[in-house]
Amino acid sequence: MLEFYGKTFSTDEAHVSQAINAAKDEHAGHGKGISNNHLTLLVNKNGIPDLSTVDLPSITQVPVHGHLENIYDQIKDMIMEYIKPEENILLNVFSVSADFTTCESIWMSQSVDNTGLRTLAVVTNTAKSPEGLLEKVTVDEVNIGLGYVCVRNRIDDEIYEDARVEEQKLFEFHPLLFKIDKSIVGVSVLAQKLVQVQIQAMSTSKMLPEIVKKINEKM
Repeated sequence: MLEFYGKTFSTDEAHVSQAINAAKDEHAGHGKGISNNHLTLLVNKNGIPDLSTVDLPSITQVPVHGHLENIYDQIKDMIMEYIKPEENILLNVFSVSADFTTCESIWMSQSVDNTGLRTLAVVTNTAKSPEGLLEKVTVDEVNIGLGYVCVRNRIDDEIYEDARVEEQKLFEFHPLLFKIDKSIVGVSVLAQKLVQVQIQAMSTSKMLPEIVKKINEKM
């Protein structure tokens, strides 16, 4: 189910991409504009984890035709709004080919979480550049406190179940990727880790003192 502008639309896995694209066009136009209005996607399916996530836009450094000149500042302000609250987990998603030490999303995460204790990294496109990945996620030069999870992207119109089967084969039989610890590979592992982290973050015993402090400050 997709919700935006107070309207609700039913959709399914086969048509969700089209529904989201149509909603984005209505929000931000058919060009390259952006909007900070929310699109809420409610997924009901047996066996999926109970998670609340916010998918933020990718960082655009240089405006191209169709972008506003301040596109970087717009996106940065939007991202900072969500990553500053201390109860939120920062899920950094970047390609295996990225230089982790200069990645903009990691820099932004560290600006609000310099300990890395609420930062988790997901490495995508692992099959395309597997060389050196084991060392990158083992050495951790950029202080990812909650660790890394390496995943295989879905290809074309793969359904979820088929993609997970291919992902399992990749990390079991690839001559380089099989060396990575199975506790940090796969979308299923990522989902389980996010559920555990979310439960810990929302624990009453952990959050109550901070909630009381904020109430007192408001009063």
